[in-house]
Amino acid sequence: MWPRFADGRPVALQVDQGVGECLLDLALLEAGIPTTPLPAFFTTAQTDHALDAAGAEVLLSGPVALSLDTHPSVRVREDRRSRPAKPLPVGTARITFTSGSTGDPKGICLSRDHLLGVAQAVVDTLGVHHAGRHLPLLPPGILLENVAGFQATMLAGGTYVAPTRACRLLERQRAARQCAVVGNA
Repeated sequence: MWPRFADGRPVALQVDQGVGECLLDLALLEAGIPTTPLPAFFTTAQTDHALDAAGAEVLLSGPVALSLDTHPSVRVREDRRSRPAKPLPVGTARITFTSGSTGDPKGICLSRDHLLGVAQAVVDTLGVHHAGRHLPLLPPGILLENVAGFQATMLAGGTYVAPTRACRLLERQRAARQCAVVGNA
């Protein structure tokens, strides 16, 4: 998978929470492949604008399936579109975009050192015990969730509870059935 992304161009991610998604994010960061995480609530126009602005030719989306047997592999939906490359500052690890609520989303390039420095500052401020367990409430395409949630928890050596959207929906249905039983009793 990684040789396909070795040209220095960013890879866009529009994925849900989940173990595979978290490992994919870490693997791309460790491999030095710039990423452009996009929240699922972006419209098609906002997504296209962000991909064009970042110069990303590849959008990885949907559930991420991992195989960790003797031949580790990652399966994820891959959408490739020809786009002109954009010059990125040296050391760019992440291109994050605003919500675009006042127009086109605006992007900013962040280095790996900056991302991990901010995550470490969160751990230093909260302490290992408070930063060491996190249940995400925001989509993974939101910078705050990724840095102050996921990366800070990993640096604290903690547990990042990352249920997929499908798991959250099943849990809500189960809770609704239990409430219905309690309400009808």
